Amino acid sequence: MINRGAVYQKAAEPWAVFAVQDERLIGGQNPASGAAVAELLIKTLERKND
Repeated sequence: MINRGAVYQKAAEPWAVFAVQDERLIGGQNPASGAAVAELLIKTLERKND
């Protein structure tokens, strides 16, 4: 994917909380990132409803 232009990001520590958003795509690195992903989703939905 990187060869096709994807930007790869990861947490400094393997099991650290890490979530990113690019437009409508939201992703987390591991199960510990679930809450961070949910927070990004909620913020996105709140902006959409404004």
